[in-house]
Amino acid sequence: MYTSDDVEMFVQDKHTALSTFAWNEEYLHVHMHDDYDVMSILLSKEQAELLRDTLDVFLEGGYTDE
Repeated sequence: MYTSDDVEMFVQDKHTALSTFAWNEEYLHVHMHDDYDVMSILLSKEQAELLRDTLDVFLEGGYTDE
């Protein structure tokens, strides 16, 4: 179950903004926009966890030899 306190995030730099918030108790809303485009998706809890785990691996330098 998602609550806004658990998943609400906003990150912004000069060209890009990324925000996440609870769409309802079961879905996470991810919204990103930059100077050229806008992307907005809903992720189930399982999809959000898979994305988080995949990004963690890349941020830690994994998959470099694969």
